[in-house]
Amino acid sequence: MSEPKKVAVIAGANRGLGSALCVQLVERGFLVAALGREAAVQSVATEVSGVMAVGCELTAPSEVDRAFSDVEAALGPASVVVYNAHRVELRPSAETSLGLFEELWRVNCYGAFVVAKRAIPAMLAEGQGTCIFSGATGSVRGGQRSAAFASSKFALRGLAQSLARELSPLGIHVAHVVLDGLIWSERTRARFDPQEQACMSPRSLAAAYSMLIEQDRSAWTHELDLRPFRERF
Repeated sequence: MSEPKKVAVIAGANRGLGSALCVQLVERGFLVAALGREAAVQSVATEVSGVMAVGCELTAPSEVDRAFSDVEAALGPASVVVYNAHRVELRPSAETSLGLFEELWRVNCYGAFVVAKRAIPAMLAEGQGTCIFSGATGSVRGGQRSAAFASSKFALRGLAQSLARELSPLGIHVAHVVLDGLIWSERTRARFDPQEQACMSPRSLAAAYSMLIEQDRSAWTHELDLRPFRERF
């Protein structure tokens, strides 16, 4: 009798890194679900054959619970969850409204806790699983115009550290990935117009995430920083 296939959930999936993660995991035999804004996840499902698209607001606990219930009914409980949702707004603190500051925290940190809180019980029941959180340069360094973004990403990093110390002894691998640089995508090209060689390849990033997922528990990585070769740090 064959073993049931492993299930992976990419929360905050979009074209670019989200699509590349889906491709990578499908190639490795996972059943994959993409969670997030309806248009974004449908675009990913169109691009990557076999991916289950579930539209939901990741900062709304009731919607996240419904989305995971749909995934569990169709595919089974997730053994891998990647929180890849983020919102970037770079502006001086004087031009950052209280509402914008809160919104960035909700997307970049609070949503991660909502997703993790819903996903972790099933992993604990199996005594194994992987949770990966996508960070940024702002996770470790606050820039002149990133009071809202950096503080929310610092908070995500702290959440990942706390969960790792709590859950690692219970068999759950928690990792935080510092994405220190631009990711080559349509959105990046439209917003920053960079040279491709100055950006990180989504497929290469996805391969690094897969390495984390496949690590033996005798040698787990908690934090991994990735950047293009031309990036200053």
